[in-house]
Amino acid sequence: PLPSGRSSAQLLQLSGEVNRFWSSGEKGRFFALAGGGTSFGNHPLPTDQFALGRPFHLGAHDQGEFRGDHYYIATGGYLHQLGRLPDFMGGPLFAGAWLENGDAFNSGEASFRTNASGGVILDTLVGPVILAGSAGFDGSWRTYIGVGRIFGRRRE
Repeated sequence: PLPSGRSSAQLLQLSGEVNRFWSSGEKGRFFALAGGGTSFGNHPLPTDQFALGRPFHLGAHDQGEFRGDHYYIATGGYLHQLGRLPDFMGGPLFAGAWLENGDAFNSGEASFRTNASGGVILDTLVGPVILAGSAGFDGSWRTYIGVGRIFGRRRE
């Protein structure tokens, strides 16, 4: 290991996320996303730590702004269908608002970070497109445009 005590040799980690949508009337959708991960007492290099700071995962912060040996995320919100794109362009157009709670942390350092977010999500032929903004209760904020998979964890 390095002098910092960090090493990714023989690293064992476990992480997972689930999301669920519920219909609310003809045009409404409630949704929830929950997830977490652990390094089982190991102290991986920063490239192998869990990272938060993207849409639905503390979106008011830069990608990877929060890194740690463990993480948790809990996001919930509401989407309302405003209309539909023409069939040759895609499907429904939603506007929504959601709260994101979570943290990436090392042993014993977990905190409760919260962001309020809102935006528009379009179901297009090239995948979902999101135009949104997020504000943290710590004064941070961010606007973002994204194309592709919105929910789900990816490694950096």
